[in-house]
Amino acid sequence: MKYSILGVAALLLPLSSYAQMQFSSELLLGKSQNDIYSRTEFNNNKKHYSSDLVTNSLGVRVGVQFSDYISFELSKHFHGEGKNETTINVYAPLDYPFFELGSEKRAPISSYKLPVPIELESTRLGIKAQTRLFDTVSVNMRLGIAHWSYQASTPARLTFPRAGYDMKKSGNDVFYSVGLEHQITENWYVGFEYSLMKINESDEYVEIDGIPRTYQHDVKDAAFILGWQF
Repeated sequence: MKYSILGVAALLLPLSSYAQMQFSSELLLGKSQNDIYSRTEFNNNKKHYSSDLVTNSLGVRVGVQFSDYISFELSKHFHGEGKNETTINVYAPLDYPFFELGSEKRAPISSYKLPVPIELESTRLGIKAQTRLFDTVSVNMRLGIAHWSYQASTPARLTFPRAGYDMKKSGNDVFYSVGLEHQITENWYVGFEYSLMKINESDEYVEIDGIPRTYQHDVKDAAFILGWQF
């Protein structure tokens, strides 16, 4: 899907020859709020994990403005690495599962913390609609498709730490945003943007263990924008 997004962007570039269009490039610096929820079910037992972490975010974006109101954009976003942590319980005998079986309850003989870094990137293709409030101030909305990818573990590992086979998973979801821009010179502008992307995944590795795992990862980005029009 990532290469499909890049291919669509390349196909649309020749449209610039049919009209006097403006191009833009932007740098986005801000914070990502990562709302993560993970659940694993095993023998009618459920293990849950949730967190709300803030990470540093970075993005770059290029766009083609077709009219005073509509632009086509392609961007790359680095949402940072969340320092999540889960607890591992050790039972006797050692092959006992990491959470309780059925109605039987056994106290672990020891516990330790396992760091689970969650690092996420996304490539986004979308449409920007904008309108001017004043001569130098405009508001905008964006809507499009994001191809996201985890650079290490997914949130599924927070409730099933042995699941190392979920590494570097990717997928596609819708994103949308609202923003404000201020033109400071003929070519330079600054702005602010708030965006949201929701990831909902469900996995069951039947060939390995058949244990169903689900997770949700809501990424809320607040970013300052430095842009250049040419």
